Amino acid sequence: MATPAQALGALLGLDEATVHEQVVPYLRTHKTPKALRFYMQGLIGTSPEAKALADQWVAERFPAHDTPRPRESKGVRLTPATVTAALAESEERAQVRTLEPTADMKALDAAFAMLSTEPSSTAAASYKPVRRRLCLCQGQRHGVARWAPICVACGLILCAALRPVPVSPWSTCPSCQQSPIVPAQTRTQMLSDMVDLRERLEREQYEEAAQRHAEWMAQRASGQLPPPSFPSLPGVPAPAPASTASQPSRARVLHLDMKTHKVTMARAKPSKAGQSTSSSSQAPSSAHGHSEWVTTAEDGSLLVHDWDDDLFRKAWGSDVAPPMQGTQWSDVPCDVSLRGAYVPQEQRAPQRHAVVSEHLTEVPDLADLVRRKPPGSHASQSRQNRRLPRLSLLMGFFSSSKEAPSASQETIDKVEVGRTLLNKLEQATPDPTVPAPALSRQEELDAAIQKKLRDELAKLRKQEKEVQTQIELALEKENLEKQAKSWFSKDKGQSSALLQQELERVKAQNEKYQRRSVTDYPELQKAREENKNRTLDCWKEVESFKKALAEAEKTVKAAWK
Repeated sequence: MATPAQALGALLGLDEATVHEQVVPYLRTHKTPKALRFYMQGLIGTSPEAKALADQWVAERFPAHDTPRPRESKGVRLTPATVTAALAESEERAQVRTLEPTADMKALDAAFAMLSTEPSSTAAASYKPVRRRLCLCQGQRHGVARWAPICVACGLILCAALRPVPVSPWSTCPSCQQSPIVPAQTRTQMLSDMVDLRERLEREQYEEAAQRHAEWMAQRASGQLPPPSFPSLPGVPAPAPASTASQPSRARVLHLDMKTHKVTMARAKPSKAGQSTSSSSQAPSSAHGHSEWVTTAEDGSLLVHDWDDDLFRKAWGSDVAPPMQGTQWSDVPCDVSLRGAYVPQEQRAPQRHAVVSEHLTEVPDLADLVRRKPPGSHASQSRQNRRLPRLSLLMGFFSSSKEAPSASQETIDKVEVGRTLLNKLEQATPDPTVPAPALSRQEELDAAIQKKLRDELAKLRKQEKEVQTQIELALEKENLEKQAKSWFSKDKGQSSALLQQELERVKAQNEKYQRRSVTDYPELQKAREENKNRTLDCWKEVESFKKALAEAEKTVKAAWK
């Protein structure tokens, strides 16, 4: 049968050693069965297995003692003196044993329960958020998260309005999408810090309660406390004041009918203010019912969504409510004053100069360019289509060709643009009354120019390759002609004699190679004499040597031929 620690580790997804080191010391800090049971309910849920496990821990932490049977004794006579003495003795014996956890303790218990729960465990389902809140203000508007103020994966400063909180097993970083935000490496140290803080808060609470009790006893002994107005039973909470404003009126109105002499009863109608308040309170919930993402924090402040963040828009852009359309910049709240600043001319960035060319290899046909109209153009744009930018004209269609080295290639004359035309183009200024050409028109012109340049470049490369081929053929033909002339020249007899000498030399080398013997290699002959009675077992080396020798013979013979 599994121990309570093993059962708790199975529900939380932790091993037994981690449960004994981190969870059990925190469970022992609770002083009452009620507080321990409430914490166990928030930690492992309210399933039957969880309730049974909580009962085991409560029984182990607070074992039941047999109540002693009261002794039969004679009754004490009640007198003013005995009553006063008994009350004083009971008040002196009374000690503060059970205190209600403060708000900080409850928040710490909830954070500890969420952080000690593994995302893959069954207890993590109780912390699954109904609505998520993502904020990228980095702690400037809502403050910084308490236990995990920064994401260790991307370095984003986490906001306090982030829901679920960073210590939750369902937490997600709004920038890098790491889930959960707190990694397993830092979880153990954070749990240990939470245990130390819980013990310190509880110790401070008990010290403060003991100090208040001591002050009360001192004031009572000195007679400074006023007598109680009405005795109250210990353990009974004080009645809550009746609130008539929040609850609807249940008054009944009686009407007397003068004709029938009968009394009728009617209920008072609820006020319209209450209906409007209830309807207005339900409106936000219905408005956000279609999506689990909201754009406001729990305190009503706006959440900061970075719409330029690619990761945020990619992951949650379809779920988060889109920004408001049709608003003006004056309506957008901004804490920083946006004012223009003057920059001196010497501190400004230098402007790029226009590209101007004095020579163009080809003048573009402007009439054909003007006749083209991009999709969506109309008659009113005919005038602006005829006015081309100066840069587009200067960087227009052109092609260049290289002069081939061979005599057969035709020379292409270059067309030069006169300086008069260039001067006129430089002096021309755009008319401010005429609008600039449309963006689609400019893109079409740029694409046409780039295509023309690519075609001309491919044409030039092809021509260069053809010229290079012709040059190689011409050089090869010239070499062959020179060789033919050398063979059939006047020195034919001298060339024949040289050829005969070369043939004799090659023949002598061949005969020497064929007459080779072992005597020419003394090392081989010595090894043969020393190993006469030994068999040759290196047949692999011999075979490889034979193959290499045969290949060498073929190579030498081919070279001689």
